Amino acid sequence: ARTILGKGYVRVPILGSYWTVANADKFIVSRFVSPTDLGIYQLASMTALLLAAIPAAFFKAWRPLKRTMTFAAVDDQYGVGVARGTMLTYFGLVCITALLAVALFAPTIVRVAPPSFEDAGPLIPLLAAGAVMPYVLRGMNKAATMRRKRRFYIIAVVSGALSFVGLAVVLVPWLGLVGAPLAMMISFGLSSLFLFWRSQRGRKPLKLQYRSLAGAFLLALATGTAYYLVDPSALVAQVAL
Repeated sequence: ARTILGKGYVRVPILGSYWTVANADKFIVSRFVSPTDLGIYQLASMTALLLAAIPAAFFKAWRPLKRTMTFAAVDDQYGVGVARGTMLTYFGLVCITALLAVALFAPTIVRVAPPSFEDAGPLIPLLAAGAVMPYVLRGMNKAATMRRKRRFYIIAVVSGALSFVGLAVVLVPWLGLVGAPLAMMISFGLSSLFLFWRSQRGRKPLKLQYRSLAGAFLLALATGTAYYLVDPSALVAQVAL
């Protein structure tokens, strides 16, 4: 028990922050919107959480992969910055692809629910993007190589959770339901940038493939925009496109 407490106490602020983020949004939204809008938000939120399984699976594979001889050989041949930067690049490509899929299928998914939940469709992509941001922070932590990494990670997670609560309290009364996912994206986006900045100041900075990430983001943005401009109404047409 002493060993568990001694090694586990540093995870309390991390897990506590993630728990707060996972539960505070619905509570904050419920303070400022009607029960009907809260039900729409809940449906969109639960649908968007399906996306979280994809980066979670990536991390499940990353941990045992780091302990293999192949992973060590790649680190040795290309350098830690290139190897970890490549892993983080592929993680970014996975997130972009998943977000595009959620954005395209959101109108179709909502059609399964009663017509009164139709307004949940536009919320799903935003909530999915917000749900991915804590995983982006975790991915940045896994890829980064720097001194006192755990301390900086705790600072990033706690500050992200606190800023999320503060921003949500401000943005939800102002913008409505979209305020909560925007608060998530802003707060954890800034925390991820802080951790990335600290990593790049170390002796082994990450070598991200910026061109690939930018190209994938622009292509996904163009694809999603074209789909919503076409705006197919028939179910078969939606699935086909």
